[in-house]
Amino acid sequence: MVGDCDSGVASQVLANGATFNDVMTQVVEEAPTFYQLRRGVRMTAYDWYLQGLITRPEKHDITLCVLSR
Repeated sequence: MVGDCDSGVASQVLANGATFNDVMTQVVEEAPTFYQLRRGVRMTAYDWYLQGLITRPEKHDITLCVLSR
C-alpha cells in the first residue's frame, strides 16, 4: 500500500530488507516531476517482474494504483 492506494498485491520483503511498499513510497517521495514518478514506478515494477517477484497482471495493478493516486 502506498498512501491510500492498495493494488491488492501482497508486499514482499526484498533482499535488502525493504518491502514493496517501502520502495514505492520512496519512488513517489523522491520524484520531482510526474514524468520521473511514472518512469520510476514503471521501472521498479518491471524489475520486480523480471526477477519473478510479481506477475505481469500484478505489475499492471501496482503501476496503475500508484500512478492514479
